[in-house]
Amino acid sequence: MNMLQAVVSCFRNSFNFTGRASRSENNYFALFIFIVSITFDITSEIVPPMMTLGNIFRLLAALPSVSLIIRRLHDTNMSGWNYLWIFIVPFLVFFTKNTFFLVGWLPYIYWLCFKAGDNRTNQYGPNPLQGSNVGINYGE
Repeated sequence: MNMLQAVVSCFRNSFNFTGRASRSENNYFALFIFIVSITFDITSEIVPPMMTLGNIFRLLAALPSVSLIIRRLHDTNMSGWNYLWIFIVPFLVFFTKNTFFLVGWLPYIYWLCFKAGDNRTNQYGPNPLQGSNVGINYGE
């Protein structure tokens, strides 16, 4: 899956919290969000209304991002409820004043970005790399 396919797939599956998402889909979409956000941030220094457009983009990309992360956790055979850990860790750091809890994000980053998904069908569905989305031409 290339970057264009990943972005199209993520926005098409914005309201799909079932199934699985591949590692490449996750990483390409995260890279897309990063590049577009940085572009808006840099251009907002020259053209101030770009900051507003950047914030609108981030809001519009939030739901596809949540959906993608849940489907990516499913690909590693984990429940989507594990996504809540990303919100619990900052509260632990804030209330305990102990930054050691930030280490808790390391497994989460590993699961999303580096851990290969199950090769076979798991409880969340078939392997996305062997599914019907592979090889679809998205307007290239």
